[in-house]
Amino acid sequence: MKKFLKNRNGMTLVEGMVGMLLVAIFALVLFSGLLTAQKVMSRGDAIERQGQENAGEIAAGSVTATVPGSVRLTLNGTEIVFYGNYNSKEDPENPAADLTEFIVTPIPQTAP
Repeated sequence: MKKFLKNRNGMTLVEGMVGMLLVAIFALVLFSGLLTAQKVMSRGDAIERQGQENAGEIAAGSVTATVPGSVRLTLNGTEIVFYGNYNSKEDPENPAADLTEFIVTPIPQTAP
């Protein structure tokens, strides 16, 4: 019997339970992270899908008016001017919606 007690190659019940507890905590953290990632990805897909539907509705509208104009932006003290046309579109489902878009007119480049 004394020979059996001197053999310390195994582990105690407490050591085994602590190891299993650490594995369970690691699995819980990993699983909750994967669930959060799935929720974020599904929200991103829903937002992208809604944006594509809205863009399709705007593109499907008929242009009712085109007005030339410009947009002025100031960036770090430098004024930038974009020239183009304002296009007003009509939404048949929501006539009160403002579907105005600004299309920048390309400026031909001259050779230096």
